[in-house]
Amino acid sequence: MKNRIPIIVICSTLLIAALLFLVWNYGSNSATNQHKYYSYNWDKKFGFQSKDPKGLYLFFSLLKFKNPDQKIYDINSSYKFDSILRNDDSISFIFIGDTIGLLDSELELLLKKYRNGSSIFISATQLGQNIKDSLFSSIESAFDYNTNVEYRFNGISSKFYGILQNDTIAQVWNGFKNFVPRIGQADGLVRQKNLTTLIRIKENQNMILVQSNPEPFLNYQLKHQGGFKHIDFVTNQIPLTGAICFVSTAQIRPFIEDEGTEDYPEEKKQNLLELIVNNKILLNTMVLILLGAILFVVFRTKRRRAIVPIETKQLSVTKTFVETIASIFLNKQNPYSILQIQRKNLFDTILRYYYVDLLRNRDDASLELLAEKTSYPLTDIRKLIKELTYENRAIGNEYLHNVTKLLHQFYRHCGIITETDIRQESDFEVSRNIWLSTLIMIAGSTISFVGLYMLVNSNGAGVILWILGFLILSFGIVRIVIPHIRVKQHIITYYSNFCLKIHSDNLQIKEVSNSAINLKINQKEFSIPTWDTMQNDLVALKRYIHQNKKS
Repeated sequence: MKNRIPIIVICSTLLIAALLFLVWNYGSNSATNQHKYYSYNWDKKFGFQSKDPKGLYLFFSLLKFKNPDQKIYDINSSYKFDSILRNDDSISFIFIGDTIGLLDSELELLLKKYRNGSSIFISATQLGQNIKDSLFSSIESAFDYNTNVEYRFNGISSKFYGILQNDTIAQVWNGFKNFVPRIGQADGLVRQKNLTTLIRIKENQNMILVQSNPEPFLNYQLKHQGGFKHIDFVTNQIPLTGAICFVSTAQIRPFIEDEGTEDYPEEKKQNLLELIVNNKILLNTMVLILLGAILFVVFRTKRRRAIVPIETKQLSVTKTFVETIASIFLNKQNPYSILQIQRKNLFDTILRYYYVDLLRNRDDASLELLAEKTSYPLTDIRKLIKELTYENRAIGNEYLHNVTKLLHQFYRHCGIITETDIRQESDFEVSRNIWLSTLIMIAGSTISFVGLYMLVNSNGAGVILWILGFLILSFGIVRIVIPHIRVKQHIITYYSNFCLKIHSDNLQIKEVSNSAINLKINQKEFSIPTWDTMQNDLVALKRYIHQNKKS
């Protein structure tokens, strides 16, 4: 728990710093936004519900206000347009754009709908040639180039100005000079100087309206009284029965615009990443989340040590000592040689630790001084020295074994050596491979982002990908948090591949090989691959087995 306190403090500090950072950013943005000026987008034109200066939001709002029960639809695909043309309902079709074009098959079906009672309103700077040939036997266009123009209709005059942002500019104001209809009777309803801007073609109760310039129907033109009067007059000509269909798919845009930008901001599909990047608060939040994830991975992948560190085995020293003793014994085949080595080691050890030279002087004064310094009984010291200094007598292996026991008692009493059979009481975990878990988390995050992107783009498959990515991401996080094996106070807990806890008093670690860790739980054997295990934890597990003599 003590080792986790610094991590908790650091994480809490980072969390508080992140919250303060977001609050500071939000506060500074809200304070500056009060005085910040956002210019409108003057490049996007003829959007169905666009509130940009050159959108058509106010035009369709007025239509909706005149008859709240009338449905208004945006036909933005050829499939929808074909379906509308083939049904039997009476519909009012509205075409507004710089250039309006229709396929011959679409135009044929549209005129069939017109003859069956539907009405048509077209406002465009340029019409497709097939539309002109179908509606007029002859038509001649002209224009005025000026900063403003005056429209006259129904005894009223309205003045329109060419405006771009805050500037008044000169522009082209189109009109019809001469026109002869091919069907029905044609009347000029709105005029500008000597040109006609609105033609009504009427046949029985059916009606087609052709307007030469879409500029007066834009949002910024309808904000003054003259523009409102003009639009009110034009919309009065459109029947209020049946649905109204705005056919945006008939707008023909230049090829360069199709590649670069969309003309309809309300139809532009903004992906999730673009939304985050364009929003400063969301971008800061995403960066902080990624930073927190990196810190989490760093803290989980750092080298961990148990509360009571596992002592390392000094294999080289032990091996050298054993080989030396064995070689002496085998070479001479005499236990007395071992006894001489033990005596020399004891005297050297006493001289090094207690500064008593028994090699040169073993009188009573020296022994009493040693007993006083070590608090070891004087009688036991004399017995030990006597056993070690016997000379010219036969010594067997049993005698050597008893002397060794006396030496160990002395060494343990003085603290020179410790018990070698003390079992380690440390707690540790055998964690799963952090890099594999990280790859799983990255894969889950990627699939989730792809799913969200598909959802933003109205693709139903995004739901499946988002759920799948979330599950994969959760599995990766659980793999990092939950280890393969947890050892706590000699109680071993095993977690399966799906992180299900299996605890048993009969759990045994049978073997740790180069390829797998073999376990036995309730007479059933389990295997953990070493490639899915952290190497440091694998080393700690081997030491634990060695020191606790688990089989």
